[in-house]
Amino acid sequence: MYRLDREPGAPADESRAQAEAVERRLTKIAATFEHLDADHPHRAYGDFAALYLSTTRHWLARLAPSPESVFPLHVMPPFYALYAQHVVARIDAPLSRIAPHWRAYHRRTRSLRPVSAPLARFLALASGIRAHSHADMGAAILAAERSSGMRLDDHARHHMFDAVATRAFAEGAQAALGCSPMLEVTRPIWLPVLHHWRASGYRRQWRDRGVSQGAQAV
Repeated sequence: MYRLDREPGAPADESRAQAEAVERRLTKIAATFEHLDADHPHRAYGDFAALYLSTTRHWLARLAPSPESVFPLHVMPPFYALYAQHVVARIDAPLSRIAPHWRAYHRRTRSLRPVSAPLARFLALASGIRAHSHADMGAAILAAERSSGMRLDDHARHHMFDAVATRAFAEGAQAALGCSPMLEVTRPIWLPVLHHWRASGYRRQWRDRGVSQGAQAV
């Protein structure tokens, strides 16, 4: 399942505790946005925060104590750190000071108003999902590999990117967004697209790391 390149990092219990700490941080962030006035310029950031929190909760619920759960638990803290870095810490930053892959999300979210159409909110949310699942997920997985000494094999990639991850996201989205007509109508589209974003983001990071290591060897 996982190849160990060195002695493993944090034990399973500690890894789960760190992942659960991520859930608590996300709970505070989501509550902060939720309690803002409807016309507050930051209120719209709550859509993505609520979705991220709900998905994290469903993901943790599916990661029962087992060897299969260890690596995904390692991924959660660096994955959250990238969200905190690119979103929470950049809410009022000029777009030029924001990482390119997060700019569309910030731009669309800042343009939302209480009267904005559901499609506009959906597009803003989709921009955030793409930024976090495509670019950030791959970076978080590589960070987890470095800290844990593990390397994903085919079974682990399936666990991270395919059935379990897709079900956790679908359940989290349903819980966070409710019976959204937009969500239901587009489900046959966005579930495969989300899978592609996660998997292609990891492959890109892995390829870039291989190029970087090759250059260092030269």
